[in-house]
Amino acid sequence: MELKTRTLTIVALFTALMIAGAYISIPIADLVPLTFQPFVSILAGSIIGPRLGFLAVFSYVVIGLAGVPVFSGFTGGFAKVLSPSFGFILGFLAAALVTGMVTGKDRPTFARVLAADMAGIFAIYLIGVPYMHFILRAVSGKDWTFWATTIGMVPFLVKDLALAAIASTIAVRLIPVARKATRMQ
Repeated sequence: MELKTRTLTIVALFTALMIAGAYISIPIADLVPLTFQPFVSILAGSIIGPRLGFLAVFSYVVIGLAGVPVFSGFTGGFAKVLSPSFGFILGFLAAALVTGMVTGKDRPTFARVLAADMAGIFAIYLIGVPYMHFILRAVSGKDWTFWATTIGMVPFLVKDLALAAIASTIAVRLIPVARKATRMQ
């Protein structure tokens, strides 16, 4: 896939939005802060598609793992892999892919984009919660049950599902503009 300047600029914009989403962080729990990255990752997938959305989120992850403090709490570096919240970062990659694939290539309706965004949110939690549970038990030595870990994520899930509805409203309006911009040049 050849990436033209305009397309790279749009991908870079979503990478920057992922970074901003990490900096807009509300520390309501010790293990996982409340951020706007799930919102941005599903927007990326639904607006610019699965490949470009994944590329935008992947760029964010690589920048963070390289040591640039772009993860929540102004952190970065490879040690983040052993953090309980890193599974959610991996989930953002899946969210961009899933959301983009479910949204599809046709001009999607609000209902289709909402279904795609909800699927993307569930992809984040499908990866993030088991990863968190594994790190808490294996690395941190916490004796938590998987059920306790899952229940602890409910407030985050509620926030993310509400934001998915907002993301869907935005995406339906921006999809035609972004698709036209990435095809032109």
